[in-house]
Amino acid sequence: MCVQTKTFCTYNNNKPWFTPQLRMLHQAKEEAYTSGDWVLFKQLIVNCVTANIEKMLDSKLANIIKPVSEFSGKLDSLIQRMGTAEQRISDLEDTSAATAPRVKALEGELQKALDRLENFENQSRRQNLRIVGLNEGSEGRTPVEFFEKWIPDVLGMQTDRIKLDRAHRTGPPTRLSGKEGPRAVLVRLHDYTNKQKILQAARNRGTLSIDGSNVSFYQDFSVEVVRRRKESRKAVLNSLKKDKIQIAFLQETHLNDEEHKKYRREWVGQIFFSSHSTNKRGVVILLHKNLPFTVTASFKDTEGRFVLVKGILHGEVIVL
Repeated sequence: MCVQTKTFCTYNNNKPWFTPQLRMLHQAKEEAYTSGDWVLFKQLIVNCVTANIEKMLDSKLANIIKPVSEFSGKLDSLIQRMGTAEQRISDLEDTSAATAPRVKALEGELQKALDRLENFENQSRRQNLRIVGLNEGSEGRTPVEFFEKWIPDVLGMQTDRIKLDRAHRTGPPTRLSGKEGPRAVLVRLHDYTNKQKILQAARNRGTLSIDGSNVSFYQDFSVEVVRRRKESRKAVLNSLKKDKIQIAFLQETHLNDEEHKKYRREWVGQIFFSSHSTNKRGVVILLHKNLPFTVTASFKDTEGRFVLVKGILHGEVIVL
């Protein structure tokens, strides 16, 4: 409530809205009104407003400073953790650098051991042969006796009997495995030299068809060798398929350049081969001397995986 005194109005100081600042301004106004010093009144107003602004800023800044302080604390913690992580990484790098040569040496020793193990396995299989395509049950209940007579007879070898240590089908019966076609036959020869004779006789015999099935003879290799041969053949087939080339002949000879020359026999007119330095692979194409084939281009893989020959035969362009 305002009470008029002369030309100046006074207020009830007990009201809650009558703050100390207002009280100070009110007093300054009374003094200025009484003394007539309005410069002092203006200065008091400026001081009061400044004080209010400072108080307001302090209140606002307090709300900003608190989260900034919290963020600063978290940042310090993160910097400390990063320092610890960097130190641990540095320690691990030092340890890794120290152990890397040892690990590499151990890997080399392990590979040597695996190579020796694979070599031993292949050595243990060197007297084995795989017969693929022979109908199930052809050998009866005595497979050893059957194949001792069957092999030389079907291949036209000049012997009545070849001694075997054992003979059996590989893998589970077809009715259990679910695979189509007869299982391969694994035979172990008593004499290694007979293996080479059988393979040579099979090559000379050519295509062998028994009871409507094509029968083939192969060497018996370890699982790892078979896997690598499949991968190599797959790479060759993919490469040839990409170039849209039809395959006429592909045979692994395991011979080097000099050894391939032994194929230059009397009936051979032209020879094309590709070799591998370690005798792990190799291919050769032989053309009869009476074959009217004119070569126009040839290409061979430096890894001994395939050789391609393009030419003209009876007026037609063909690729071997």
